[in-house]
Amino acid sequence: MAAERRMKAVVYRGKDDLRLEEIPIPKPGAGEMLVRVDACGICPTDLKKVEKGLLPGPRVFGHEIAGTVVALGAGTRGPGEGQRVVVITTSLARRASIASGRSSRSAPDTSRTAPRRASRRPGAGMPST
Repeated sequence: MAAERRMKAVVYRGKDDLRLEEIPIPKPGAGEMLVRVDACGICPTDLKKVEKGLLPGPRVFGHEIAGTVVALGAGTRGPGEGQRVVVITTSLARRASIASGRSSRSAPDTSRTAPRRASRRPGAGMPST
């Protein structure tokens, strides 16, 4: 039997408790894509949830990601395997599991193919302040 494939993630375990852990790599279901994350933004709302312990753990925060599509579930349309993408899920009505690329059926596809020559440097393409 093959060993379960794992990935590193920062996992929220409770109020002010974030841990770098190895977790199983999810398999995309029908209509889903798995994205290897190269960069991830953490928004102030996520930080508030961590600081105040507003949600139960365990969970992986981060809903603004850039990476490469590594697997597609049955019937998935849009970017194909090997394409670099940007995924942004910002609607409060939308639920997303970033680790697996899952979103609710009512959520529109927000993934966009990234330019081939986009920099892989951390923070590249972000506005300077």
